[in-house]
Amino acid sequence: MLRSSVIFVLAPLLPSVLESYKRAYNHTVRVQQLSELEEVIEYCTLPPMGNHVVEGRRALFPNMWNERIRVQEEMSR
Repeated sequence: MLRSSVIFVLAPLLPSVLESYKRAYNHTVRVQQLSELEEVIEYCTLPPMGNHVVEGRRALFPNMWNERIRVQEEMSR
């Protein structure tokens, strides 16, 4: 279902990008939100600890999210 939402949101993105940044911005934000939702779903559905690959993947998400927040805070200054 999430994949179909991504496709639905992506469909108007290319034409809007060709028209103007302002029109494309809302579509771009929606695509980013769906991408982040996919990350949360993957993080929440990872199997229990015990496998070093899973543990590495589990650590990746908070690091990535913290980095996004840090960059956003720097850009807001």
